[in-house]
Amino acid sequence: MRIGFDAHVLDGRNQGTKTLMLRFVDVLARRYPEHEVFVYSEFPHPELDFTLVNLHHRPIIREGAARYLLKTIPQANKVDGLDTMVFNFIQSPFLRNATVLMHDILPQTHPRFFSFRFVVRCWLYFGISALIAKHFFTISDYSRMEIRKIYPWTRRKSIRVLHIGPSFSAETYFAADDGAPLPAGTPTGRYVLIVGRIEPRKNVQAAIDAFRAGAPDDVSLVIVGHREPGIAIDTHGDPRIVELTGISDAELVTLYRRTALFLYPSVAEGFGLPLLDAILFGAPVISSNRTSMAEVGGDCATFYDPAAADATHWLGARIAAHFGDDPVPRPELAAREKRAALYSWVNAVGELVDGITMDQRTV
Repeated sequence: MRIGFDAHVLDGRNQGTKTLMLRFVDVLARRYPEHEVFVYSEFPHPELDFTLVNLHHRPIIREGAARYLLKTIPQANKVDGLDTMVFNFIQSPFLRNATVLMHDILPQTHPRFFSFRFVVRCWLYFGISALIAKHFFTISDYSRMEIRKIYPWTRRKSIRVLHIGPSFSAETYFAADDGAPLPAGTPTGRYVLIVGRIEPRKNVQAAIDAFRAGAPDDVSLVIVGHREPGIAIDTHGDPRIVELTGISDAELVTLYRRTALFLYPSVAEGFGLPLLDAILFGAPVISSNRTSMAEVGGDCATFYDPAAADATHWLGARIAAHFGDDPVPRPELAAREKRAALYSWVNAVGELVDGITMDQRTV
């Protein structure tokens, strides 16, 4: 097959979508040399090996979304004779061979976290893509269920779930701590770790309040992630709470490996990569049970409802117990290996190729 990727996200700042695109392209090109893979973006991304004979970069400029989707992409699709073009969320309405990866529909399921205009636009554009996509995929059973609920015309449409992989290579999660130093600014001693962008749906403020209520004086809270514009959190001047940004992947791995407790209090996720990462590293985890998180965490985390009236009190008490006489259990090695076997980029790309191939055969 000749498979194209609308990869304009590689030129942007959306790290989650960018990571997903990079992993899909890289694994597909390496694992399936019989397929020709075309990447459409302004610049060739340095993490992709374009010396591979089946991986091709096509420089393409996104001059306005309408022109890009209505003219530029259809022309590229025709010139390269693609069997399918892979899009994130929104496809060109002029293509009848499109593959759409719709990771989630949080603007529809949790509209309070988004502007009204954005919610309306997403409902319209996501809905059109869900209607006309030839091949349709998502990344959790939760998202598949919600897509069918919000867009009734998908209830008879095949929506396949891709079991995407974690942030780092598989061997990283099971390797011994290499003794590398923690990133600058990390407090000495035990710490609780939170990883992810700081925005309202991530529920970081509630975690801060619970930490302050329950953690002993010699335990710190380390928050890794960029704040979205205009977002403020109140640490109440507590010197035990630190924010780290701009750290390397190696430093983040060290933080995961040595954390005394990992918190994932998010109210809404399409998947939850930091949750999967923490579990695979073997950290004790307390996570929200909302949206996809119970699905991703399985039996490897302790769950709570962040929307419950006593959620902050419960979390504070559970943090206190963890550092007292009732620690949150670490996931067992066999359970971690089971999650790693299920959630992998090799699996996800195989599911993508199999799904496209199956759909082609049934036409």
